[in-house]
Amino acid sequence: LRGVLASLGRDNGHLVIAGAGWIGLEVVDAILGQLDPADEVWVTVCSSSPWATRHRTGFLPSSPARDPRRYERFVSDLVTRCRGRVDYWQCNNEPSNTGLLWAGTAADYVEQLTAFHRCVRGADPDATVVLGGCGATPSTCSPSISTVTRTTSPTRWSPSAA
Repeated sequence: LRGVLASLGRDNGHLVIAGAGWIGLEVVDAILGQLDPADEVWVTVCSSSPWATRHRTGFLPSSPARDPRRYERFVSDLVTRCRGRVDYWQCNNEPSNTGLLWAGTAADYVEQLTAFHRCVRGADPDATVVLGGCGATPSTCSPSISTVTRTTSPTRWSPSAA
């Protein structure tokens, strides 16, 4: 698997740029242009931004979008642009690692993941939505997010499983 990281946030050389009123999809095109047609691609979309998320940040921690409709439009536009080229879409990275990688609650994550799932499946029905997962040790993992992660396993997620 080849990994690509997309973010609703600032560019650090590896991120998709999203700014007030525009999305730098030329970065996505450049990444897609480097892939072989047979590559399996996994994209993690981190909702991190100095202007578009509840917790203002240049990179991490990710947090819920301030305007869910705008977030959904961003995800829909991104997935539409990548339709048929990206196999797996991940909503944020390790939201169980609260404070470091996620600045929200388990309910916030489920709400955002539900919207993310709807957008991905609407734009590319053949793509798979995967969970952000629990990347911390059980003792440091947020109990509520760990429950969401365990409850919604295996990696193929649907809103009805939450």
